[in-house]
Amino acid sequence: MNDFITKSNYRFSPIGIDLGSANVKAVQLRKKRNSITVQNTILPTPGGTITEGIIVKPDLLVERLKKLRIDNNWHKARVNLCLPPQVLYIRRVSLPRIKDKEITRAMQLELERNFSINPAEAVYDYCRLEPVDPDDNQQEFILAAAEKRIARSYIRVVKEAGFSANILEIQPFSLLRSMMPCIKTSKAEDYSGILVDIGYQTTSIIIAAGSSYRFFRYLRTGSADFIETLADISGTDINQAGILLYKRKFTAEKKLMEKAESLAEQLQRTVTYWLEQNGNENITPNDLRICGGGAFIPGLAAVIGRRLAIRPKLHNSFRSDLYSTSNEKTTAQISAFFATAHGLALRGWSA
Repeated sequence: MNDFITKSNYRFSPIGIDLGSANVKAVQLRKKRNSITVQNTILPTPGGTITEGIIVKPDLLVERLKKLRIDNNWHKARVNLCLPPQVLYIRRVSLPRIKDKEITRAMQLELERNFSINPAEAVYDYCRLEPVDPDDNQQEFILAAAEKRIARSYIRVVKEAGFSANILEIQPFSLLRSMMPCIKTSKAEDYSGILVDIGYQTTSIIIAAGSSYRFFRYLRTGSADFIETLADISGTDINQAGILLYKRKFTAEKKLMEKAESLAEQLQRTVTYWLEQNGNENITPNDLRICGGGAFIPGLAAVIGRRLAIRPKLHNSFRSDLYSTSNEKTTAQISAFFATAHGLALRGWSA
């Protein structure tokens, strides 16, 4: 997790695989002359396979991953994975300036101090936050932990499907890394933005300043909540409601609007809280990017944008000046759906 910046010069990236509760998404990047080509694919996750971030039907997921491996012409089988927010313990911690070799021991103590998890049954890692003030006696880190059994279950399913598990990190870092190509379009030190990832079961919010992580939170609201609400309104089953939701604006449906306003209000409260707690940093986000399957619910991004008073845009990290593309609109839509998988593919790899 803490190897956020280290890059390699391999022609092909690892395969970034996002194991979602609704879909399995995969991305691999390839350097080709002065551009990058993208191979991506998506398969539905078998129903009930992943619940609250926990793999409960591994055999079904293994079979789906085998199909993903066999049906696509991947270069090798090195896979980068991430753990979803529901299974993570995440905390920002401050340490006095100590030698790098002493940080690991200090983090073990922070793990015991901050999380209600038995250290013997946990995996953990940390990332130093940038920029580092040379005059500050303290240094800031993000400490993340998860239960070993959960982490091992993610690694196990990809191995049993014939892949090689290369990296296991946390989803917030994958999402942040997918923002890097966007941040590079202007002076990185001047950038301040928000990424909202509306998944099937949850919505994640990342606040970034410069090219650095500043804040993360996830909400237990996702596109599934909108689908279930529409199913109740229309009297259709879940599958049909899932199709209808993406075909029409929901502004005429009071219950759907209430659901949208509730999500937007939670996001607004999150940003307001962060601004109040970090006013001394003089950071005001002015860029709002929406990704995940929920980004394509007609009208939802606009509701969020009004609440946050920032014009929303689809998160397109497959920038046209770096990535080989013939249709900018289509590329933006694909990129917004594959943000986590793209960020995973970028881990340890550079153009």
